[in-house]
Amino acid sequence: MSAVELQPGTTLSGTYEIVRRIGAGGMGAVYEARHLRLQHRRVAIKVLLREFAGDAEAFARFRREAEIGARLGHPHIINVTDWDQLPDGSPFMVMDFLAGEDLSSRLQRGPVPYDEGVRILREVGSALAAAHRHGIIHRDLKPQNVFLVPVEGASGHTTHVKVLDFGISKIADSRTVLTQETAVLGTPQYMAPEQALGKSSDIDPRTDQFALAAMAYEMLTGQPAFAAETLTAALFKVVYTEPRPLKELAPTLPPHAIAAIERSMAKSREERFPDVVAFVQALAGEMDFTHLARPGTPTLPVGKAAPQPVPAAPTGDRPAPVPVPAGTTGAALPSTAPPASAPRRAALWISLGLAGALAIGGLAFLLGRDSSRHADMPPPSSQPPVVAPPAPPAQAQANPPPPNPASAVVPPAPVAPPNTPPSPPDPQTASPTPPAATPDKPDKSAPARPARSSERPEVAAKLDEAEQLYRDGRYLDAVRRAQQSLPLQKTPRAGRIILKSYCAMKDIGGARSALYGVATKERAELVRHCHQLGVDLEP
Repeated sequence: MSAVELQPGTTLSGTYEIVRRIGAGGMGAVYEARHLRLQHRRVAIKVLLREFAGDAEAFARFRREAEIGARLGHPHIINVTDWDQLPDGSPFMVMDFLAGEDLSSRLQRGPVPYDEGVRILREVGSALAAAHRHGIIHRDLKPQNVFLVPVEGASGHTTHVKVLDFGISKIADSRTVLTQETAVLGTPQYMAPEQALGKSSDIDPRTDQFALAAMAYEMLTGQPAFAAETLTAALFKVVYTEPRPLKELAPTLPPHAIAAIERSMAKSREERFPDVVAFVQALAGEMDFTHLARPGTPTLPVGKAAPQPVPAAPTGDRPAPVPVPAGTTGAALPSTAPPASAPRRAALWISLGLAGALAIGGLAFLLGRDSSRHADMPPPSSQPPVVAPPAPPAQAQANPPPPNPASAVVPPAPVAPPNTPPSPPDPQTASPTPPAATPDKPDKSAPARPARSSERPEVAAKLDEAEQLYRDGRYLDAVRRAQQSLPLQKTPRAGRIILKSYCAMKDIGGARSALYGVATKERAELVRHCHQLGVDLEP
């Protein structure tokens, strides 16, 4: 690897005097230099390697790396302060000089303790989140690109993270990686499957999330997730095999940390967290990640209220989004229940009318029977009761989905006994609500209800509402309502509601994560329930 050789004492742009060469890698050689007009100010100068001098693409990427470092201005991203060219036309950038070691050197001494690892990953995640907000994806995150700068803090010595090499500072990308083995050896261990397969159009912030999770795996266990002797073997493992379970390598890790890393290392990007912030919060136990909205939607930290969205104008049969009440966490999304078709809406109104007629008739019957006890009142009418006809059958579907007990169409109930007036259907749902459970006929569409003596009254009220939302087919709202009960009290009933709701939404990533919040003795039954809904939670 030939590079532009800058000898000690060489002055660049009349400002920077070269002290020594630090190293070389990727597309550039890095030198330590001192600022001639600012005493004791040291800087790092990165010069484009000589073999890329005539490469327009290399020059553009090198320039882009400098622009990203200068534009982001983030405390955990290395800062670029200047850009210029040598007399022979080779470009160079001036960066902060960092004293310390990279994360790769730190890992050679063994695993990182959990608390220290969370702090490092939080700072790396903060840098990535800032880049993602600017539309920048790192695509080469690895321990060698995470630098640990020792600092003196109020609680003693600690380290300050700096993320390096933004903007893809290498020529070889996922489409040419097989011909550039020496240039990228080590990087594939942290590549997401979509990047390893060369699917450039699928690369998004979740690609960096996979790399961050792979780093977390190695930091907390001391072993790479996809260790291999050759580049091809590493790529194969990333795409087709699962790493050794974390609970075997680090059994003392909190269960929420294990689950968070495993979710972020999912082969399918749709099963990962929606962003790196959610991943870090779940890793640290600051957010109950089993209650996140479906992958791809924004999230908020626990305790933050979701912003009230402006409902869009409805088009056709598609309803406008429903705003989320204040205090609800997660993204505001419309109900996942499918919109009612025109025939079903007509059936709903017919059922409502019949139910109203039944209620009026029952009330008249009761009043008449009560008044017959008085001699001065005429006897009640002997007209026969009105019987509601069965609801029209739902439209046939070519490929009907698995039966969902929470959204099944139930015909109107027969005439109620004189002392029990019928309840009208809930107009918020697309189909009539099933009749309320009675002691001799339980409502099997609702999650099992154990004794609630241990549930606090306010928690029980929220979970009762969550169960009703589940029965109404408003699964995402059920998840949110159950989530609101967790800061007050963690209960088994909340875990069951959340898991069943995710399974009903066919959100396999959320369901697998929610399984960790369910009691072990209940998992087998709930796994079978989800399997009936087409969601396979088997390991």
